[in-house]
Amino acid sequence: MSINIETLRRWCVKADNDLKNACHEIEHEDPALDTVCFHV
Repeated sequence: MSINIETLRRWCVKADNDLKNACHEIEHEDPALDTVCFHV
């Protein structure tokens, strides 16, 4: 199986954005914990 570097890059960007969103959400007074758990 060959690795498509562009696809890999896109998945890494998506994972980084998911982590950023989870970190921002957890800082709120009433975080949506189910969403945080999903993204982490």
